[in-house]
Amino acid sequence: MDSKRRRTEKRLSQPERRKRTQDRLLRAAVELLIERGYSNLTLDLVSKRAGVSRGAQTNYFPTKRDLLLATMRQVVTDGMPKPLPRLPKRPAATDVLDAFIAESRRFFLGPRYTAMIELHVGGRHDPSLADELVRLQRKFRQAMDDTWLTLFAAAGVSRKMAKDIVEMTDNFFRGVALLACIQIVTPDKRAIAPWEATLREKLVKPGR
Repeated sequence: MDSKRRRTEKRLSQPERRKRTQDRLLRAAVELLIERGYSNLTLDLVSKRAGVSRGAQTNYFPTKRDLLLATMRQVVTDGMPKPLPRLPKRPAATDVLDAFIAESRRFFLGPRYTAMIELHVGGRHDPSLADELVRLQRKFRQAMDDTWLTLFAAAGVSRKMAKDIVEMTDNFFRGVALLACIQIVTPDKRAIAPWEATLREKLVKPGR
């Protein structure tokens, strides 16, 4: 730990120091999941990346499973949408759609979702871990999807149409994110543009 960090730590209360240490460990775990994947993540690597002793780390996360669960909660929290862009008082359906696509792109194609995919890989070998991961993710996505359904309704879109758009978009971007993770490539905007155009056409001309 460098001198600047030591001086900062001294000014913090014990609960603040604990919170800062936990945050460093979780941030390190997320970074390593993105860089190395689940199979190459170890507690030693996490403690080294975080600049925390192995013994101190054990006080917070005694096992890899404890760390993974806490990391999943952190990833889900970080994935919460940023403040939504200002929409007109009576937004048009296309205004809500543009905001929804932008937020979906940010969440699913960002590094945090890559970490989430790696966590689910780990869950394949631990049923109880997998159940907890799925529960957390469903709870998060349900809250987000309900928000967008409400916004679409305010723009005059039928609930069935809004549900179709939300479900199709979620599934589409999940697939793009998974493919990018497997192929280790950055999704090309040109590959996403036709999907966005299709959604807009469906919204404007629902009878087609």
